[in-house]
Amino acid sequence: MTKIVIIDEDAGFVSRMKSVLSIQRGFEVCGDGKDYYDILSLTKEWKPDVALIQFGVSGLDSSKLSALIKTRSPETKIIFITSREDEDVVLNLVRSGVPGSINRNEAEKQAAEACLSVKNGTPYIGAAVAVKAFCLLSDYVLKPAEKKENEVLAESPQKLIVLSAPELRVSACVGRGLSNIQIASELNLQEGTVRNYISSILGKAGLKNRTQIAIYAVSGKLCGPDKSEAKEKKARKKKAQREVRKTKDAGAGGAGYSVIF
Repeated sequence: MTKIVIIDEDAGFVSRMKSVLSIQRGFEVCGDGKDYYDILSLTKEWKPDVALIQFGVSGLDSSKLSALIKTRSPETKIIFITSREDEDVVLNLVRSGVPGSINRNEAEKQAAEACLSVKNGTPYIGAAVAVKAFCLLSDYVLKPAEKKENEVLAESPQKLIVLSAPELRVSACVGRGLSNIQIASELNLQEGTVRNYISSILGKAGLKNRTQIAIYAVSGKLCGPDKSEAKEKKARKKKAQREVRKTKDAGAGGAGYSVIF
């Protein structure tokens, strides 16, 4: 059983999170609160496996808060819930050393997976934080040309790259910052198979490294066959509508018009 406590100033958000997690098999929401004092009392009382905590609650620095929790419940894994992912927030998260963070807009979808992941020792980093972290890392380790290239990739207009279903799952894991070994474990694959999928993704998308795969993954530029077919169908429909309009214009004043699909 995974024991969880939730700390957030928004009572409505807490209620929704409790509903989402309580119906998950193997999860127990032991308690909830809204401030620093609730965090300390709940972690001391329940020794939860995971604490879902609003980033910046009670105005506390995440590093200090993480240290305080560890003194009362050393085994508790912390997941911060963020509402923004600017440089200050991401650097604060990195300094705190917490294993998880999720954006509150995605929290209801990601909370169960994130809790299970950090409990089992695998960090879970939300997509928006991961992208910002990659960009910040590039300031320190990439050459100026490489840094510029990654920024262009992140900000370029949407261009969907069609991947197979397994490749799409692997790319999503890369976007979360998982290593090949972690991806293999999560998807029940051989590590060599993961490497092959990554090589295939690089080739299809015309990318150079896994950092660029992560940027594409979290930017929504990678899709499966179904989404690609839907996009093509929509494009064909628009083309047909344009042909209708052209035929109408050409036949204006005449007996009628015809449409050829």
